[in-house]
Amino acid sequence: MTNRHQSLIDSFEKKLRKLLQLHADERAKNQQLTEQLQQKEEDLMQAHKVILELRSDYENLKLAQTFTGGSETERELAHKRISQLVREIDKCIDLLNQ
Repeated sequence: MTNRHQSLIDSFEKKLRKLLQLHADERAKNQQLTEQLQQKEEDLMQAHKVILELRSDYENLKLAQTFTGGSETERELAHKRISQLVREIDKCIDLLNQ
């Protein structure tokens, strides 16, 4: 009986070591995936910033083009856009003064 018990204990220890190794491997893989996710999120945020900057540049370019040679309706739209921007600036100034 002692030999059988020792065999069971040895088998249990072997399986436990294997389980612990699998757990360590999965923790390492999880850490790696977490780091990759964080990097991808940072890349996404950077790309989003670039998109916002490009949209702003595009809007500014469109506005500049309307002043340099656009039609009457384009100039009216540009004036409306400038008026809207001035109102937004005034709102921001009011919020800062509060």
